[in-house]
Amino acid sequence: MPADKKPKEGRRNIVMWLLIIFSIFVLVYMSRFYFAAGWGMGDACLRDKDCRGKVCYVRSARHVAYCTRTCSSDEQCPEEWKCLQVPKMPEGERLCLRP
Repeated sequence: MPADKKPKEGRRNIVMWLLIIFSIFVLVYMSRFYFAAGWGMGDACLRDKDCRGKVCYVRSARHVAYCTRTCSSDEQCPEEWKCLQVPKMPEGERLCLRP
């Protein structure tokens, strides 16, 4: 076996291990956002199951989606939020909505 083959193979192994370590680092870093304790009231969301309260409200006029929960009065909502009826909810059910 020629002597110049071993250094190339060694470099290839080093690059492979660096890519593996980098990939693990990226996965661990990104999982903090996916599995975060967040997705509570007001956190951005994509769908209902992303939220602890199981309600992802999409304000279509602003293209904003955030987690919220059902309520029956303003007192059940965070400060400055309002308990309001929204079109997608059944009659009598309301959501805590940002101002």
